[in-house]
Amino acid sequence: MFKYSAFFSLRFVFTLMGSGLIVVVVMATGLLHMAREEKTIIAEDHRRGLAIAYFLIDKCLSHLIIQDQRKLYQTLHTEVLKEQISYAIIIDAHGQIISHNDLQELDKLKGGHNYAYALHYEQPASREEFVMSGGFKVHDLIVPINIAGDRFGTMLIGVSHKEIEHHIAAARKQLLEICIIFLGIGLVAFNLLVFLLVTPLKKLIRATEQVAQGDFNVLVELNRKDEFGQLASSFNLMTKQLNSTTVSKNYLDNIFNSAGNAIRVIGLDYSIQKVNHAFEELVGLPEAEILGRPCSKILGGNYCAPGLCPLASIQQGENQVSGETELKLANGKNLYVSISATPLCENGKLTGIIESIQDITQKKKLEVQREQMQLQFLQAQKMESVGRLAGGVAHDFNNLLTVILGFSDIIMGDASRDSKLYENVKIIKDASNKAAILTRQLLALSRKQILDVQVVNINELVQNMLNMLGRIIGEDITLEFKLQNQLPNIKADSGQLEQVLMNLTVNARDAMPQGGRLTVETDMVGISAAQSAASLQECSPGSYVQLKITDTGTGMSDEVVNNIFEPFFTTKDQHKGTGLGLSTVYAIVKQHQGHITVNSKPGSGTSFHLLFPATEEETTAGLVEEMAELRHGSESVLIVEDESSILRMLEEMLKTLGYKVFTATNGEDAFKICFSDNNGIDLIISDITMPGISGWELARKLKEAGNCSKIIFMSGYIQNEIDKDYAEVGVNFIQKPLLVRDLMDKMRRQLDH
Repeated sequence: MFKYSAFFSLRFVFTLMGSGLIVVVVMATGLLHMAREEKTIIAEDHRRGLAIAYFLIDKCLSHLIIQDQRKLYQTLHTEVLKEQISYAIIIDAHGQIISHNDLQELDKLKGGHNYAYALHYEQPASREEFVMSGGFKVHDLIVPINIAGDRFGTMLIGVSHKEIEHHIAAARKQLLEICIIFLGIGLVAFNLLVFLLVTPLKKLIRATEQVAQGDFNVLVELNRKDEFGQLASSFNLMTKQLNSTTVSKNYLDNIFNSAGNAIRVIGLDYSIQKVNHAFEELVGLPEAEILGRPCSKILGGNYCAPGLCPLASIQQGENQVSGETELKLANGKNLYVSISATPLCENGKLTGIIESIQDITQKKKLEVQREQMQLQFLQAQKMESVGRLAGGVAHDFNNLLTVILGFSDIIMGDASRDSKLYENVKIIKDASNKAAILTRQLLALSRKQILDVQVVNINELVQNMLNMLGRIIGEDITLEFKLQNQLPNIKADSGQLEQVLMNLTVNARDAMPQGGRLTVETDMVGISAAQSAASLQECSPGSYVQLKITDTGTGMSDEVVNNIFEPFFTTKDQHKGTGLGLSTVYAIVKQHQGHITVNSKPGSGTSFHLLFPATEEETTAGLVEEMAELRHGSESVLIVEDESSILRMLEEMLKTLGYKVFTATNGEDAFKICFSDNNGIDLIISDITMPGISGWELARKLKEAGNCSKIIFMSGYIQNEIDKDYAEVGVNFIQKPLLVRDLMDKMRRQLDH
């Protein structure tokens, strides 16, 4: 409809203009002709009027001389009617009216109209025209009357244009008819002419519209030699070139949009001029919302800081700018990207830059995780090295302490409590117990100790230690408990958890020399897969029980926090700390498959967060017996120990208590003793680490051979994880250095139950 209307309007305008031009020419010609004819008729009327005036003067001259008013009136009246003039008036030499062809007009004009102006004309003249009551125009013709050379008066003749106007009206009608005829001819002629002009234009416009829609294969077929033919040839040549250019442009656009990196073109005014599909995906905006906007509004951050902008650097003469930076998108999201910018030139002049942007956010995250894992690996290696050293020392040291503590108990049992010997041996035993605690810390650090794993309720454990913790922190520190009700249980060694809580409490006390508040909290924590993958890699997804210890002390710097779990690292004064407290806590938590984190700032206190895997198992009441004195027995006991001093101490101690004792220094001898005909062994006490057959292998061989003797294992440390797994499934175990009371208690439990 638009096309039709447009061409119709064009044809209508051209036709109307052409026809109108013809009409204007015809009318102008007709009007000029009418004007000339009117001028000719007026001149003829003027001559006719003069002739009539002179004729009337001749006829009225005699009547004027004798002043015969009646004759004058009759002559004027008759001649005016005969000659078809409007009026005839005679005035004297003073400008007073003498006679008129109409008596009524004469009566009106007498005394009231002065014709003195007519006296100024010495020659016949025509005065301006005026309109009579009949509606036609009249010329006032003034003719002087001279008698004997003297001015006698003047005659005024009204020459009517009535006939002229009738003639002009007829001419106008004829002119209008001619114009209408020529207008019709012009409409037909110009419509045909415009049709001949518009037809090729329509083809060109239709082809132009197809080009505007992206079809560059269109051709205009005009077999003409005129300007339209030349225009069509030029148009066809242009479309061929456009088609070739478009193919090249589409090829380049496909390459541009298929690039894996995000690409954008930035002009010298810092506006974005072109982007590819990868850039749209990177920023999450369509091209229409990107183009024309300042580059800093789409990708901001450090990248656009003064001195870092690639465009500014390239304008200063650099050929290429590249690097990694953090960008801020319009939606607020931060990205790490690698950017390479190169100049964009046209005719040797810089017009902008092309930026290639690669999203390396995931790569950065992996690098951070890799660095964290590397640090954890180095920490694990360091702990493993310390663990090996601690394990080797603990093994020999625990054997020595076992001998010292064992013989101390034997001597103290034989000596009087009031004797000097008893006091001296007690001092030896107390010192050995302190050494045993240090050994346990080393074993915990190396994770080579066997855990006495039970189902534990952490709230009950904390409440049982209430009085002890109060004594540790003193009166100037407020102890606060926030324990969540109905917490699930955990599987742990209660003694080791007590050690953890005591160590953290002691550290908190030392951080609050002027007093403060210590808060112990428990609650339930769920670890999602995302959290496990991000910051808690060592914690599997699931439910955990959290133990949180918070103090209001001096706090720690980031540097100190990064090293607090290092073995032998301490911020305390010399001789006031071993540097094993927090490293022991860390090792115990890890041995329980838990996780520990620290939040601390100087002056803002410290908070330790400990996570332990929750279990659905229920706690069972353990059999606790407080023994007032060592219990005697008469059963047969086999002691297997490669350390002679320990073997001698245990043999003497058990014989003193009434037991029948057999000894062996290795697994082979122990196996033979168990299957001797005369020996019915009720209980075996065996070291784990021995040359030849180990304690584990001895137990396995006895079981396979059908020997059902009960066994208590003892060791200073566990050699490997297989042994550890075997120990934690229910085999009775006692940690070196041995305490006589603990050994007797385990023996009676095994023998009696």
